[in-house]
Amino acid sequence: PHAVLIALLVIHVIAHIDRNMLLGFSPQITKDLALSNAQYGFLAGAVWVLSFGFMAVFMGSLADRFSRTKVIAAGILIWSVCTAASGAAQDFGQMVAARFFVASGEAALVPAAVSLLIELFQARRAGTAVGVFFMGIPLGIGLAFTLAGTLGATVGWRATFMMLGVI
Repeated sequence: PHAVLIALLVIHVIAHIDRNMLLGFSPQITKDLALSNAQYGFLAGAVWVLSFGFMAVFMGSLADRFSRTKVIAAGILIWSVCTAASGAAQDFGQMVAARFFVASGEAALVPAAVSLLIELFQARRAGTAVGVFFMGIPLGIGLAFTLAGTLGATVGWRATFMMLGVI
């Protein structure tokens, strides 16, 4: 159970790096794709909320009916490919599509992972395990901005997104 918890924590950190990298590179992305403030707001806000919100319920229901690890793996594959596609986006529409599917893929992680952790850890330790898993949020956010400021300054936002997709 502890190895699974550590693996899920690492995956959760990577998910939040991918999710927040868009914010870390906002000036470069808006300039390169010639986005208005309204388009960027839609991209960073509504696209994410609508996709993740709807898909979390759908992916959670899949995790209840099928292998949780396979649901997580499918989500990782989808969000990784689409993170790399974010780096290749040439316009607003392409970036919206890529980020929509990043959010859709990431929506598989939380319901399946929490369900798996509750199953693996005894009831008296499940809360701690879920708490450790959710450390991925602040760690991922912090690392996203750190990577944007360091790696991104060296290789640019496009290469950073593509590298994250590969990881």
